[in-house]
Amino acid sequence: MTSMRNNTAVVPATRPAAQVPAMPAPVEQFAMQADELKAQVTLIQNVMNAVMKPGEHYGTIPGCGDKPALLKPGAEKLAMTFRLAPSYEIERIDLPNGHREYQVTATLTSVMTGSYLGQGVGACSTREGKYRYRSEDTGRAVPKEYWDTRDRQLLGGPQFTPRKSKGEWCIVERVEHDNPADYYNTCLKMAKKRALVDAVLTATAASDIFTQDVEDDPSLYGGKPAQTAQPGQRQAAPTQGAAPRRNGGGRASAKQLTAIGRMIDGRLGWDERTTLAAVNGFLGAEVDTLADLTMAQASAIIDALGNGTLAAPDSMSRMDDAPF
Repeated sequence: MTSMRNNTAVVPATRPAAQVPAMPAPVEQFAMQADELKAQVTLIQNVMNAVMKPGEHYGTIPGCGDKPALLKPGAEKLAMTFRLAPSYEIERIDLPNGHREYQVTATLTSVMTGSYLGQGVGACSTREGKYRYRSEDTGRAVPKEYWDTRDRQLLGGPQFTPRKSKGEWCIVERVEHDNPADYYNTCLKMAKKRALVDAVLTATAASDIFTQDVEDDPSLYGGKPAQTAQPGQRQAAPTQGAAPRRNGGGRASAKQLTAIGRMIDGRLGWDERTTLAAVNGFLGAEVDTLADLTMAQASAIIDALGNGTLAAPDSMSRMDDAPF
């Protein structure tokens, strides 16, 4: 009987040499040096002083501190300065009763290298007060007693406000807009604007120089008109045809508002809604009435009316296309 032997040799397994992980580069290797950071801040300040205009590219909100709010034209100037190219990702959310919300992410890349530099986010909804409601003229004049106390009950309730029309102060009522679709495109552009401003502030580290959110709705951040009289004192009623000064020197003066009203009524014949659409589009801001303009904004509007650069949409269907 022949026996077979297994001649297969057993070779001990060898382990591969241990891979030594590469040491990460020190953070300092990619960090911006102090003099470079200082130079960037100086560049922003130089652009702000040499190119940007108060009320057009940035502006302070009365009652919200001294830090200026960066407006869309200002964000575009900074993006051009630092060669930033924005791209956008848009999410649409359909809400009940025809309302809609847009959420936008703005991504900034370098024009020179294509490298990613930062992101910003912004949202806007037709449920925001400025888009959800509209004002209807009641045909009733503002009683003189109202200017003493500013009590809305004298106008009819909290939904009633004073507004100047054709040189007279009248009572308007806030009612819900019956067609939210009229503001879909406006809200989309507003969300895009908010995302761009946020991205530029983030990428340029300019948040210590500018702010953003108070510009969108000052009332949410304490930007309410300051009282001009001490508690218990009576404020004088405005003279006929003059706008009440609601925040000292910060608000547009009666002379400025009168000039704007005359230029619009005499030259253009715009109604209130068209006027506000044109003004907000030009400033890249949102004001509910001309009386909410700051002095700087009013000056910019007067200049624009004088040189013909303040344009209005041909119809309300084109109002949404006004630049923000």
